[in-house]
Amino acid sequence: MNRRVVRDPFVWFALLGVALFVGGGRGAGGRVDTSDSSGLPRELPGVLAPGDAELATLYSAREGRPPGTAELAGERDDWLDEEVLFQQAIQLELHRDDIVVRRRLVQRLTFLLQGASGIEEATAEDLRAWFLEHRDRYRTPARYSFSHRFFSTDHSATRKRAEQARALLLSGASVAALDDPFFGAESYAAADVREITGIFGDTFAARLQKLPLGQWSTPISSSYGLHIVLLDRVEPPSDPDPAAIRDRLAADWRDERQRVRLRSALDQLRVARGLPPRSAP
Repeated sequence: MNRRVVRDPFVWFALLGVALFVGGGRGAGGRVDTSDSSGLPRELPGVLAPGDAELATLYSAREGRPPGTAELAGERDDWLDEEVLFQQAIQLELHRDDIVVRRRLVQRLTFLLQGASGIEEATAEDLRAWFLEHRDRYRTPARYSFSHRFFSTDHSATRKRAEQARALLLSGASVAALDDPFFGAESYAAADVREITGIFGDTFAARLQKLPLGQWSTPISSSYGLHIVLLDRVEPPSDPDPAAIRDRLAADWRDERQRVRLRSALDQLRVARGLPPRSAP
């Protein structure tokens, strides 16, 4: 294992937490006494030092082999030094001025308040009720298949060329001499409004939705110039089969339960500190 990674404080304390949990605080552990030469209190309240077995576990996880006697002693000294520094940092409230540490603490507490591990799996009835309540979220949007010819505003008489091209297309003739190259495709299949808007802009997307099928349109503006458009097919919005999106439904249902738990816990914490509950859900 990479030594630099394991020496990261968050990784170190995570591993230590696991070791202490497994060890249950048994064995050679005890309260830590320190010298007062640096101004620290002689006793660090509430700190249970890891025993030899826990320290050996940490060493083996980092180095890939058990420690020798001297190495184990070094592990204990390192742990004590780190704990003394940690306690002193908390006493000096250094965590308040460090945005990284602040965010990490908030992240950890948020995870605990959400209580993810305590949420039961959604039943089939739960998922069905969730789907019916939030049907619009999962509905497949309308999709449009169309072709277009492009006329750049960089050239003269753009609208006139577009209207001439439309007349030729309606008569079945070619417009190769009139239209301009377009950076995208000449035809689009089953594109939804969001996709169309992203390519052509709001005005084009709004006009496209109102076109009759199978008829070349009058010139329509886009972000790039003018287009004449042939709408070939419209697929109306549709609801998916809930069974086909079961994993998505379950994830969303679980996320909502976590959100509600977190909101309730935060409101209790705010009230306990004399603050009003959050105004919006």
